[in-house]
Amino acid sequence: MNGCDHLVKAAVLTAPNQPIEVQEFPRPEKLEDGAALLKVDLAGICGTDIHLWHGRLKIPYPVIPGHETVGTLEEMGKGLEKDLLGKPLSVGDRIYFASGVDCGRCYYCQIAKEQTRCINRKVYGITLSCKSPPYLFGGHSEYVYLLPKAYLFRVPEDLPTESLVSVGCAAPTIIHGIEVVGVEAGDSVAIQGAGPIGLFALALAKESGASTTVVIDSVKERLEVAREMGADFLINTNDAISPQERVQRVLDLTDGIGADVVLECTGSPNALDDGLLMCRDSGRYLVVGHFTDRGTTAVNPHLITRKQLKIYGSWGMAPRHYYKALKILRTIHRKYHFEKLITHTFSIEKAQEAFETVENRKAVKAVFKP
Repeated sequence: MNGCDHLVKAAVLTAPNQPIEVQEFPRPEKLEDGAALLKVDLAGICGTDIHLWHGRLKIPYPVIPGHETVGTLEEMGKGLEKDLLGKPLSVGDRIYFASGVDCGRCYYCQIAKEQTRCINRKVYGITLSCKSPPYLFGGHSEYVYLLPKAYLFRVPEDLPTESLVSVGCAAPTIIHGIEVVGVEAGDSVAIQGAGPIGLFALALAKESGASTTVVIDSVKERLEVAREMGADFLINTNDAISPQERVQRVLDLTDGIGADVVLECTGSPNALDDGLLMCRDSGRYLVVGHFTDRGTTAVNPHLITRKQLKIYGSWGMAPRHYYKALKILRTIHRKYHFEKLITHTFSIEKAQEAFETVENRKAVKAVFKP
């Protein structure tokens, strides 16, 4: 084998809507200066991975998916000595890393201070192809290669890998979203969707002092997790509830005026129809579940004007949101037991089955354990 000492198995998205392949790649023999090689301990399967499988975002196929990963530091390139917080790194450390790599020099990095909109941004498991060496740019693999200047964090010893990976993408994503929309003590909060993003949103709302939390979903198991996490009210959309009834139920639970804040965490365009009506007049609505393009929905502009709604979008996350996720999780993971979100664990060889399980909403959270 040229340039490697053994082969590495990885799940590969070869093209939109094609079967997921398990391929072998050469393990890098020599790292670039400042690069890192992690042996994957646990990697989450995100809803975004399913959308990429179906071509709902333009990406450079073939791609090894997986952007929420914790791994053991196995090799370090010359010059890599500390993590983003200045903590010394050593072989054997558990590592959590920001999925995005920004250029630090464009308008959005330097002027607008919005790293998620960097025009040169690359994302592990999404926009970095496995077509060329060093290949291993996604977490759904036995190893992942981190480029120089990647944002690495040494995982604190008191934070279990399962607790972190269960919300590895969800936590920084909704931390960014709530940073944008704001949730204040005393707010009533309606959460559309009880996947990992919605469930972590629930925890953040509770910790922020929300007076009322309403969680809406169609999967009984997810709603049960929300109940265990302290949701005040649950709405199961499968209980023969029309959109009008769902909206009315939220109004009834919020003194007849609607929620102060509604968080869209579903990735379904139709959620906007309900969500805007669930907001009180002059309320705040966050759209955070649409990282990929799921299509359009009709919205009456008069509704936005008449209700004086404040509508926010939030896309992805920056390194600061990963840092905040680590700090918050260290504080609250024992209270909310995020590790219980993981209901399905797969080997890399079962990649097709794993993706189908997530797509069919049979899992609260599914992960790969190579």
